[in-house]
Amino acid sequence: MRRLVLLVLVAALACGTTSGQRTAQSLQPAADTTKIVEDPLLSCVEAVNKNSTRFYQGAGVAVEGERGKPRLLIARARLEVWTGASAGGMKPPPDRAVLESQNQALMDAAVRALQTVRAECAPNAPGEPVCVRRGDGEVGRCTLSTG
Repeated sequence: MRRLVLLVLVAALACGTTSGQRTAQSLQPAADTTKIVEDPLLSCVEAVNKNSTRFYQGAGVAVEGERGKPRLLIARARLEVWTGASAGGMKPPPDRAVLESQNQALMDAAVRALQTVRAECAPNAPGEPVCVRRGDGEVGRCTLSTG
């Protein structure tokens, strides 16, 4: 048993000098791992999304922009577009006012999602969410700057 312990100790000492020399050369990681470091804002937004998306009809919030700079919090909503024609002619087209009301509810949900994320993750973010419709009104996008 003593010989085994002595052998392990000698092997460790012998490897220690060569591995110490290799350590100085291998301090730089083989790949860029700086992006793996946890981003507090992104982690917070993901946690809020996970816990409250169901309350906002699926309007989750994303973070746009580089870490450490003023960034945008973005909520998107897929909106319905009134075409005036029915699908396949089987049913009448949806009422335009009802469709607009549903779309407004989705945009309101996006605003509430942004306000919730701001309260939890970026309480010092100035201003109020700004919402626009894009892509012929098919997509609603609300943004809030973090700084």
